[in-house]
Amino acid sequence: MKKHINQIVLTALAAAVCAMAVIYTYNIVTVLKSEEAHRMELWAKATAVLSSPSADESATMEVLLDIIQQNNTIPVVLTDSADSILMSRNIVESATDSAAIAKALPGVFAAMKAEGRKIDIDLGNGTMQHLYYSDSHIVRRLRYSPLVQLMPAALFLLFAYVVFSRARRSEQEKVWIGLAKETAHQLGTPISALMGWTDLLRSGGVSTTMVADEMEHDVGRLRSIADRFSKIGSKPELTPAPIDDTLCRTVDYLKMRVSRHVHIALSIDPDARHMTVSHNAELIGWVIENVCKNAVDAIDSDTDGLIGVHLSAAQHGWVTIDISDNGRGMKHSMARRVFDAGFTTKRRGWGLGLTLAHRIIRQYHKGRIFVQSSEPGVGTTVRICLRAPHADAT
Repeated sequence: MKKHINQIVLTALAAAVCAMAVIYTYNIVTVLKSEEAHRMELWAKATAVLSSPSADESATMEVLLDIIQQNNTIPVVLTDSADSILMSRNIVESATDSAAIAKALPGVFAAMKAEGRKIDIDLGNGTMQHLYYSDSHIVRRLRYSPLVQLMPAALFLLFAYVVFSRARRSEQEKVWIGLAKETAHQLGTPISALMGWTDLLRSGGVSTTMVADEMEHDVGRLRSIADRFSKIGSKPELTPAPIDDTLCRTVDYLKMRVSRHVHIALSIDPDARHMTVSHNAELIGWVIENVCKNAVDAIDSDTDGLIGVHLSAAQHGWVTIDISDNGRGMKHSMARRVFDAGFTTKRRGWGLGLTLAHRIIRQYHKGRIFVQSSEPGVGTTVRICLRAPHADAT
């Protein structure tokens, strides 16, 4: 739920950043279009006056005044030869208050003089005037445009980094907690069995050979568990071997340990028999166990459960293992999250089994594992895809 909220917040922030950039750019473009329209009107008016044989001095003066008055963006100050201000225009953007303009004028004029952007106007008879100017308001806005657009983007990236870092840290904590619980769970069964055999030996009256065989079996189980967990933190060795042998051993082990009301059926397509696949038998067996245990948990205790494990050969040398159950099923939104660390629908679950299965298949075996289909009240099918030695990487 929290992850979903973070995704919504990040999406909203990204949309806000994009909207700000679009609005800011649109405003600048609108001002530029308006300026261009005014200039084109002046161009047309000047062309008409110059082309008219009856043009008089008053018409020419009108055009010149229009040119001066149409400057609505460039700050200008006209002074006499002693730099006494005669006229100013566009000192404060969009300001019409004379008091505000008068207050800002000295500072703006000083900045113009410091910039040295001056045009000398010779009026004749030794009379000079000076025209000081600076960048137009639209040029200033364009100058700060990258900063205005990059700052929200930078803040968004910083927020996203913090959110994802916290999410990753939270997921790692869930993985470690779940891994500890999974270890205790895995070790619990063979340790309990060994303790039971020890009590029987002390009580006497039992076949020591039979007890020794069973204890050896449980010790082997402990060794297998230790081997599995040791491979999680390092890259396991993949060995080419028939995948159906690994599948048969795992299913046979599960049949002896699942509830009596659940039946596990294994089927293998003829073209998939003895098909060699590079894999780690211990880890693949662990994946099958985790998926099947989740399937058992999804089956109500008052119904006859059926878990089907089907091995088939797909195209380009791939093999698929479909694990289907007739359990409660789940909605599509839930099916997308079953491999997330910490996600579980069980009251006392810790949501790590399928996460480990996903890691083993995707990272160690370069395969795929996903919910092929699921329907509430009908059941679920989880598909595992593994590549044969010469499988097409696509």
